[in-house]
Amino acid sequence: MAAPIIVSAVFAPADFQWFDAQRRAHFPPERNRLGAHLTLFHHLPPSSEAELRRRLVEVCKVSPPRARIAGLVSLGRGVA
Repeated sequence: MAAPIIVSAVFAPADFQWFDAQRRAHFPPERNRLGAHLTLFHHLPPSSEAELRRRLVEVCKVSPPRARIAGLVSLGRGVA
């Protein structure tokens, strides 16, 4: 059985460095197994791969949106 598909956003290098430093400083070390990341979708069915690739190609043709942090919320197993 194929694993579910996970889609994550890519940070600009300076933003990644800041987010990753915050993650290392505030996330429990025993659960800090990967660098800072922004998961957009975490459990898409493998059967959606072809459509997902098509749609991501289209969406990624435009400039990335500007974003800012307005607040943080603990999700118990992560932070939003």
